[in-house]
Amino acid sequence: MKNLKMPRIVRRSMLAVLLGGLMSCATAPKAPVVWYALSPPPSTNFPQGNLATSPTTWDQVAQFNSMDECQKSMGKLRAQLGRPVECIGSDDPRLTLPQRKPGV
Repeated sequence: MKNLKMPRIVRRSMLAVLLGGLMSCATAPKAPVVWYALSPPPSTNFPQGNLATSPTTWDQVAQFNSMDECQKSMGKLRAQLGRPVECIGSDDPRLTLPQRKPGV
């Protein structure tokens, strides 16, 4: 077999493609997104729920596999509950509790 000489740029390009492929294999797969129908809980001051509160405190009314399914159910859920309902994806940063700092 002949010793093929490749230009330096070709060798570097091939190396970059190979390393890029290997790096993409090393990333963790993303968890599938589910959609929650969430509603702020009623209180004395806000009988229909307070939309200004954090969604981490809201009641989970239903869960769906797609945003479309969730959106289609909004009218029915709002009518049943008599209060606001929102579709929020499981990957929404608003559903992440703030991290406590050590010593605080």
